[in-house]
Amino acid sequence: LEGDKENMVRATLKYERQKEESLKKVKLEILQTTGRTDKIEVYAYEDGPEEDFLTLIQDFKDADRRFNIRNAITIDEYYGKFRECMKGSARDTWDKIAGTVAWRTTMTFYENLLELVKEILGEDAEDNQKDYIRNTEKPVKMPTGKWVRRLKTINNRIKLMGDGAESLTEKQLVTECIAPNIHIEWKGYFKLSKGHRSRTTQEARAILEDIEDEYPIEKLRKNVRNPKGNFSSNSQEGGQRNKCRKPGHDHEWENCPDNKYSKAAKAKAKEDAEKKKENYNNEKQSGYKSDDS
Repeated sequence: LEGDKENMVRATLKYERQKEESLKKVKLEILQTTGRTDKIEVYAYEDGPEEDFLTLIQDFKDADRRFNIRNAITIDEYYGKFRECMKGSARDTWDKIAGTVAWRTTMTFYENLLELVKEILGEDAEDNQKDYIRNTEKPVKMPTGKWVRRLKTINNRIKLMGDGAESLTEKQLVTECIAPNIHIEWKGYFKLSKGHRSRTTQEARAILEDIEDEYPIEKLRKNVRNPKGNFSSNSQEGGQRNKCRKPGHDHEWENCPDNKYSKAAKAKAKEDAEKKKENYNNEKQSGYKSDDS
């Protein structure tokens, strides 16, 4: 457990960034084989937060795909263009790594890039980052939508953290990162709504945002609750654990017809579907009788 905590502290990306800064950009001029010169803006990195270094790598790769940079220039120029995107010790480290290559190729470039990532982020960057998103609770003041988006951004950056590094799947994000790390007060509602069975982060986020609207965490924590996260019988009328807060409703949230994940709502949807099917069959049968007559 102590090891996990230490890894979490060392994680490259956190949910709440220490300092919000707009990254500077550098303009790269690429002479295409057609004779046209493309002027491309790419994020630059100068010994700032390590997250910004990963942003540079992703941005450079995206620019390469969009403008076909590698095929437009020589490999030495390609090395140089990447170098232009860095300053300070990061550039010095790149010069040291790239300077050892006798014969440069596209393959050596990406091998050197992995070496640079290892030097800046450390050998255990991938494991540290996965420990962080698997074991860190959603920040109280961060809206659910922003939290899930940030989680997906962090997850997408993991694949840049080393040779063979892999991001988690959508299902893994739900079961390993979202479900275990939502506020304890929401876990009962989330499970009741089948949120833990969501196949995508989008599905889980929609359920959580409904819960967030109905039960703001700041208000819930002002009430007395038991260790399982449900309201105690002393804090609700009639001893109801999860009393519906809609005006005029005197039942638990799980039984509310306005809760689209409730048993009542699902039963009504099923009943409506059966009626629709019955009406369709009746109309179809009537049509047959008209034809016979």
